[in-house]
Amino acid sequence: MKPSSTHKIFLVALASFFLVVSATVRIIAAKIVVHPVMHIRVKVPDNWTVTVNTGTDLVMVPTPKIATVSISYYLFDQQVTPSAIQYRRVGPYFDGWVQLFSRGPKPNELARSRAQDSLLVVYGKPWIDESMLINKRIVMEHYFLRGLRGYVISIDTIESNWTKIDTQVRDILESFVIQDISSPHP
Repeated sequence: MKPSSTHKIFLVALASFFLVVSATVRIIAAKIVVHPVMHIRVKVPDNWTVTVNTGTDLVMVPTPKIATVSISYYLFDQQVTPSAIQYRRVGPYFDGWVQLFSRGPKPNELARSRAQDSLLVVYGKPWIDESMLINKRIVMEHYFLRGLRGYVISIDTIESNWTKIDTQVRDILESFVIQDISSPHP
């Protein structure tokens, strides 16, 4: 089946969108990422690399790769709660996991991130590594909402590596800012 001219125009527009998104994610001050589609600003710790998987996902990885921090962006057509975002992610991502901890927003987190609401949830799951040792995989998800925009900062590592990255993860979370849509600069 030969694609119609409408399909060709759509594919060219889609490809152009992803090229523009990857070309316009700016790293300023050597380690601050400003993402124009997600409308966020976040600090990348030293010895971490950052990539943009799609126009709505930003991934940070330390060297050596002992963890992954991903920031995902969602645009809703109606007001939702952080719990609703968590509920949408539980089935596809956390089936069989144990919820270890959860808490609502702290006032300083909301003010610093410029979010209207947030939720922090920690999940755990045992797994066997290549050496046949049992480890506990830990995923901490921090859900942020501002208007109809939702953000999930997901930190994925094994329990024994948590102490190696906790300061850097704290820096990422403390630097995360949701920008105004009309504000192109930090």
